[in-house]
Amino acid sequence: MNADLKLAYPLIAVSCSIWLHQPAFAQPDMKKSQPDQLDFGMTYVGATMEGSFRLYQDGDDASRVHVEVKAPDFVKAEVIEKGSNTYGRLGSKVHVEVKVVIDTSSVGNFKGEILATVAGRELAVPVSARVLEPKKDATRLLVIGSPLHSTSTGDGSLFNAWRELVENAELETSCLLVEREKPPLGKLELSRFDVVLLGPGAVFWIKPPEIALLHDYLLQGGRVVVCANRFFSKTPERANAITSPYGLEMADTEDAGGGAVELAGGQITKHALTNGVERLSFFRASPITTKDPMNAKILVAAPNFEGQGLVAVARAGKGEVVLLGQSLWWNWISEKRAGKSQNSRLLQNLLTKKSKH
Repeated sequence: MNADLKLAYPLIAVSCSIWLHQPAFAQPDMKKSQPDQLDFGMTYVGATMEGSFRLYQDGDDASRVHVEVKAPDFVKAEVIEKGSNTYGRLGSKVHVEVKVVIDTSSVGNFKGEILATVAGRELAVPVSARVLEPKKDATRLLVIGSPLHSTSTGDGSLFNAWRELVENAELETSCLLVEREKPPLGKLELSRFDVVLLGPGAVFWIKPPEIALLHDYLLQGGRVVVCANRFFSKTPERANAITSPYGLEMADTEDAGGGAVELAGGQITKHALTNGVERLSFFRASPITTKDPMNAKILVAAPNFEGQGLVAVARAGKGEVVLLGQSLWWNWISEKRAGKSQNSRLLQNLLTKKSKH
């Protein structure tokens, strides 16, 4: 498993259903933040843009670690969690989680550094965002589970493909940070958005009342893209609570080989959502079954699961729901993972929808 994936998959303790933000096998680096930069890329006036980073300090008693955070005027930064883990021969480390919110009240190119002092040791975390005026016909996208999260990766350049996608499609994007035990949808009105992307953390924490809100949003014409797989524990089961009413179900399994698969040609169904997509790759993807072929359609075949797919879509009232058998979507489209595949083009298609506003 590569270093990015080690950082990206929070462990889930099944016995007590607790999401441990930091996996035991991820090795902390006390010389820099995780990720090492927060470049939010293009956004727009009025958007909600959230992310987080993590700092480390020797020790096992988080209550004794003093933290100070100073942020530029366009950033609100606050410590939201302190805890500790043991990392093999590295011993015990305290982690400090800092939530970052960008001020999008005015147009501008904003750059600066968040200065975080942990136990007398100061680190500078680069932060930036480009805020534009909204465009009349742009797709309004809500990402629930900001990719710029402290356990996504240590290398902030991993998000280059995501920033390029947003700019190429001119998506007016809001990104919410998913916090442990808190309702993922927050207080945003779903009707403001054309498309909602549910990342794996949102899928894991979502509860029935919020699922009901999503179902109503779908019936009114919205599109919901749900990301899950077996490797991100329990997400297939919880994704099915959202998609099963429309005939899409994900199996809590993966290819026995556990590696990457590449697809092309007839394995990719011709559809508006796959327009321009000729080559794809997946890593440890979970297969999807269409229970109602009249309502649901496989977009990308699962080569080692006969009759099943890795991406599928179903009608939902006036809207549609897409199930993607890949939980870490930001890693799936990155250059490191996708290579020459058109993963980013497919995701762009899934997230682009003519605005109803």
